[in-house]
Amino acid sequence: MRETWYLLEDGRTVDPVDVARDEHGVLRHSSGVAVAMRGQVPHSRGVDDGDAERAKAAAQAEADAKAKADADAKTGGKGKSKDIKPHENHPGYKTRETKVD
Repeated sequence: MRETWYLLEDGRTVDPVDVARDEHGVLRHSSGVAVAMRGQVPHSRGVDDGDAERAKAAAQAEADAKAKADADAKTGGKGKSKDIKPHENHPGYKTRETKVD
């Protein structure tokens, strides 16, 4: 069955069930991204298999959550990586001397 889903400003297609108006009346997805608009009308797209798209979106959300958890574990939750160190003082580029006869 063909369903109509919203297109977000970042290019993703999402189920209208996950979209609601914020305090300013703007349609936003549960992730916080606004729905793309065509003038005063939300931009939509037809989806052939809504169940498959929902499963794909759930898998993507799970992968994003895992990636964020891995990044937080690596950075210690501070937003900076633990293994980043400043560069040592490098003298820069040196040219070779040539012998002129």
